[in-house]
Amino acid sequence: MDAFVFRKRRRTSHSRHVQMSKQSSPKLAHDVPTLGDGDGDGDGDDTDLKLAYLGPRAIIGSLSLGVTREFRIRKIVAEDAEHGKADDSLADAQGQISIFLPHNSLLVMHADMQEEWKHSIAPAQTVVPHPLAKNKRINITYRFYKSNLHPRHTPKCKCGVPMALRCVMKKKESRGKYIWMCHVNHVPGEKGCSLMSWAEFDDDGEPPWAAKLKEAGRGRGGRTDETDCSDLCDEVTRVPEGRGLA
Repeated sequence: MDAFVFRKRRRTSHSRHVQMSKQSSPKLAHDVPTLGDGDGDGDGDDTDLKLAYLGPRAIIGSLSLGVTREFRIRKIVAEDAEHGKADDSLADAQGQISIFLPHNSLLVMHADMQEEWKHSIAPAQTVVPHPLAKNKRINITYRFYKSNLHPRHTPKCKCGVPMALRCVMKKKESRGKYIWMCHVNHVPGEKGCSLMSWAEFDDDGEPPWAAKLKEAGRGRGGRTDETDCSDLCDEVTRVPEGRGLA
């Protein structure tokens, strides 16, 4: 994807024309395409759940082919003294923005989109068929997967599996912090260990073990796929009784 888009965004939206703290690289690679029906088919509110591969403030591109669909986004607002569910002020603060995605359109979700907003494809009762695709829509997502955040390198929980990376958004006092969480707890029907650990990243969105991987790669001609840094989970700060933070 053309880096000009990201340079222009930085000039017009970021202070001093520099990237945001912890912002990931704008280099993108395509993911597996998905196919959906145009009529009645949609998905629920979501953020990108693969932050464990992407790192903080990832930039994501979404190419739409086929029938036009409605893409909805709403801002994640912390429930506190100012905004609550009982008086509907939380919903008012979140709001909702609708973006229609026609054939051959590219939607670029810039840094902070995955942390600050939830997105969904709205169900449609009727659609205008595409001349070739009819009521089908193909979505090709472009992401940059960081080799330093491959599951073979990331912390493991007490269940023995790589932990999931999330951004805390619902609690005002810890909003914007990143956290490693037991992945098993997010698998339907499974009960995990509920372990949580604060995650640390440098200004380029790299984890603390990135330097260790880089050094190991020099000794293997650039290969880092055999280096296991998951033991660093024992060196990060545990979150005490942190249920519900994310």
